[in-house]
Amino acid sequence: MYHQLDEPLVTKTSTADQLRELPEQGKEPYSILVSGELNDTKLAFLIDTGANTNIISYDTLFSLDIPVKMEKYTGRLETADGKRVDVIGRAKLHLRLGEIDTDIEALVMHDLDNHIILGLETLKGHRCIIDLDTDQLWTGQKE
Repeated sequence: MYHQLDEPLVTKTSTADQLRELPEQGKEPYSILVSGELNDTKLAFLIDTGANTNIISYDTLFSLDIPVKMEKYTGRLETADGKRVDVIGRAKLHLRLGEIDTDIEALVMHDLDNHIILGLETLKGHRCIIDLDTDQLWTGQKE
């Protein structure tokens, strides 16, 4: 069974907590932002089907004002164009997004343009469907 999120998918914004209409075609890159909660704090999440993992900015992580134990991360992370990026560590967080209510792990980075990126591990793990025709994100549950 799939559940539609109460709030629609939104588009590229200059700040992740501000949602607005689609930009005119060709004016700025298209991004998918959706509203949810991370450790009981409402945030806009960037949906990134090109990211294998979840990523959170260091500043966002510590602005949540909760005790967070960061674990060491020894893996390597690269952008789509092959540029290596530095990862500070890995944090365990609680995510609420539509019918999803679960614990996730996110890599922590400095210099992240978005507050938090939801990658394929979360999207596929919860059987999410992105409908670009209607700008909706559906969260699924295994029956």
